[in-house]
Amino acid sequence: MKNSLRAFENSLREYLVDVFADAHKLERRLSRRYNMLKVYMDCNKMGFPHFYVSNGVCEVCFNLENFYKIYGTIGTEDKYIRKWATRPNISGELKKCYKYLSGKDANYEVSSEDKVVQLTGAGLLRKQELKEG
Repeated sequence: MKNSLRAFENSLREYLVDVFADAHKLERRLSRRYNMLKVYMDCNKMGFPHFYVSNGVCEVCFNLENFYKIYGTIGTEDKYIRKWATRPNISGELKKCYKYLSGKDANYEVSSEDKVVQLTGAGLLRKQELKEG
């Protein structure tokens, strides 16, 4: 099951627009270019932590341990996606989310339908929907 992470999508979209807008003064055009940007994790596909970034029909997969590209390409954005992912706050939250979504987080033992990921000013927070018993 692919788990889209809207908070990471927004962060990556803003980062890419900032990087390329500084160089070319094309902020409005770039925001439309990255409208279809998706960041997601498919925990059942590979045996190690990874995440995907897709933009339209192009897709790239990165390893979460060393942030090397596993396969695919989006174009020149690949190196900037890696720079975005290696930032300490982003890399830590990506790893936490992967553990949580894969069910390897010992603190949270809930079914996949109860898992919710939200973004706040402090970063990503994990929350489970509590069912009244």
